[in-house]
Amino acid sequence: MKKRVVIFGRVQNVGYRPFLLGIAEGLGIEYFFADNTIINERQAVHIMIDSSQDRVDSFIGIISSKYPENASVDEVKVEDYSGNVMKTESYYRYLTAMQLHKIATFGGIMIEKQDDTVREVRAVGTKVDLVGRRWMLLELN
Repeated sequence: MKKRVVIFGRVQNVGYRPFLLGIAEGLGIEYFFADNTIINERQAVHIMIDSSQDRVDSFIGIISSKYPENASVDEVKVEDYSGNVMKTESYYRYLTAMQLHKIATFGGIMIEKQDDTVREVRAVGTKVDLVGRRWMLLELN
């Protein structure tokens, strides 16, 4: 049984795809794919699954009521699907590559922000020490 599911809300950059993969793997779903998308200016996670009816129904039941901790779900749409779906083991590799790319991208941004902070602290220089000394003098009095 093949289904397409679209989850709308604050669903990106909250670990939704690994969360969904864990549920699919736990249920033994053989074919699974999920990706982030934007539909009509709304964040969405687009899911395609293919497995037995019992497993698909269980998956849909679980994801309709459980979400990652930092997610906020506005709507879950479910429809029949007739296209191909990636094997779940292949999706593991795909998701790993996507997550590594995200780590490299955000890691670079974090280093840039850290460098900016270091430059700002150095620009303030000894003024920071004076603030600390002034505070200590106030505490002593």
